[in-house]
Amino acid sequence: MRDILKLISRKKILKPETVYNLHIKQNHNYFVEGALVSNCHGIRANVVKELINVHGSLISHRYGVTGTFPKPLTDQYSLKISIGQIIREVPASWLIEQGYLSRVEIEPMETQDDDPELPDYASERAYISKNEERIEALAKMIQQKRNFHGNTMVLVNSIPQGRVLKDLIPGSIFLSGESAKELRQENYSSYAERDDVIVIATAGIASTGLSIDRIFCLILVDAGKSFIRAVQSIGRGLRKKGDKKEVYVVDVHSKLKFARKHFSERKKYYRDANYPLTKMVKLTYV
Repeated sequence: MRDILKLISRKKILKPETVYNLHIKQNHNYFVEGALVSNCHGIRANVVKELINVHGSLISHRYGVTGTFPKPLTDQYSLKISIGQIIREVPASWLIEQGYLSRVEIEPMETQDDDPELPDYASERAYISKNEERIEALAKMIQQKRNFHGNTMVLVNSIPQGRVLKDLIPGSIFLSGESAKELRQENYSSYAERDDVIVIATAGIASTGLSIDRIFCLILVDAGKSFIRAVQSIGRGLRKKGDKKEVYVVDVHSKLKFARKHFSERKKYYRDANYPLTKMVKLTYV
């Protein structure tokens, strides 16, 4: 490429006195007051380190703002090398107390699955995601929560499971990476206008980076052990809007070995964030 492109001329452009925030649809990177602001949710710490320390080595001022500073020490060191030490930390619990975010309550729900002594997490996940009795019980529970709380979002890890749930729940919508962005936005926007919405979405497209108003109930199905995904998923329901001042979260997991272990990890994250947890509910299929 360097052999093909040749510099013909160079002209120095004076910095303008005023810089406007030009927000482009589906692109959350912009300049404001001379600063480049980049929404890099989901980016790995080592990638941030390379972008800033290699490609942006001449940048004099660097600021990072995140709601989910990583737990692994290696990732923490990578970020601190790039943007320095943490200057101030504002926990979500403080923002809730001050009225900036919705109040949250988390209900752990454990499905009572038979234990076939599966060898690993992948086998266990495949088993419970295809369990018809479990999916039917989840569909019934989701409708009950919607009827009691109102607008509900369900985050799943399995596309087939999401499709079956959609078929079992009248009027529900299922969204995945295959869904057009316009269709996703149309259904996310319906939360602001209705009180009986059920959107089932894969965690990959809906657990982070979305701003959706009026989610009254958030249901996490087999959410895994990722700190960022767990905390970001809760964040889908924390936004306040109009009559929306609280969110009820249901954390669904199986009683099987790996699922229970992953929930134990998530429970630590919830407690670290000072999110209140209710007593464990056991979901049976009888």
